[in-house]
Amino acid sequence: MAYIDTAVMLNGEPFKDNDNTQPTWLSTIKAPTYGEITAYVKLLDARGLMAECICSVLGRKLGLPIPEPFLVVIPYQVLPDIVLEAGKTKIAFGSKDANYPSLSKRISEANKANKGLLHNKLLHFGQTSDVGVFDEWIVNDDRHEGNVLFDGRNSFSFIDHDRALSKDCLHKETSPANWIFKLLKDNKRVVESSRIENFIAACNAVETQLLTNDIPRLSSHPMLIEMAMFITDRVEYLEQLVQKRLAA
Repeated sequence: MAYIDTAVMLNGEPFKDNDNTQPTWLSTIKAPTYGEITAYVKLLDARGLMAECICSVLGRKLGLPIPEPFLVVIPYQVLPDIVLEAGKTKIAFGSKDANYPSLSKRISEANKANKGLLHNKLLHFGQTSDVGVFDEWIVNDDRHEGNVLFDGRNSFSFIDHDRALSKDCLHKETSPANWIFKLLKDNKRVVESSRIENFIAACNAVETQLLTNDIPRLSSHPMLIEMAMFITDRVEYLEQLVQKRLAA
């Protein structure tokens, strides 16, 4: 479902990871459509929260393996040191636990000698080039092994889009970096042009101007509306941006 529901945080243990730069908790949250589930809850500034929300909705509309997103209400009694004032709450971003670790964690566990083998798994994953196109569209220059989850067999999930949609990038400019396309190029992996074309066509088919409707709690926020407009403007140039990226 490409829709962001609001959940309430019931408890949380601090989640510390070398790849994690924002305050994060592994939590039980309660959502109307799911009941109680386990999720990672991340406290972000306003821009990061908006970016996570709109990119998660957009990616899931495109069928990308992005964990179910939530807006999470943090009550004072659950995290008093964060909320600070009794009776108040904070809003955070929640991502349903995918139940498997990041690629960087797998590489650390397998030792760096196996890094190439794990990268090869990602290169052979059917949607990897789609994620490269998606990252170019949303100006996500922060993709890395720490925000690619791997089940150890054949499945990947993609998380952490709070640094996407930078205000410093014009809608006609390539993203400052694109880790997926660099990985493909460095490994001389040729992506079928028809795959790229079909995914770009799918991007163009998304009613991006209506993305805010899928985030009802924040739908009228000016920053979210601005991001939806940027995404709408940028998709017109996506084909040439991807061509430029692949030719670099």
